[in-house]
Amino acid sequence: SNGNTDGSLTVAEIAKLAGDSVVEITTSAQSSGMFQQNTVTGAGSGVILTSDGYIVTNNHVIEGASKISIRLKDGTT
Repeated sequence: SNGNTDGSLTVAEIAKLAGDSVVEITTSAQSSGMFQQNTVTGAGSGVILTSDGYIVTNNHVIEGASKISIRLKDGTT
């Protein structure tokens, strides 16, 4: 029991329950300049919504990415 009489959860309890659903997202994309081509990397986070792997994140995290990698809390990529 968390001591809340209305049955609500504390922030710490919610974080503990949802923590395994939070993922790290890393991206890479190719950027071409006048004389060279560079690899641009990015990072962000997301949350697993469904047991079959749907993840929600902000569009700017993955926009323009040619490769997207997901790392779970246990380190699995």
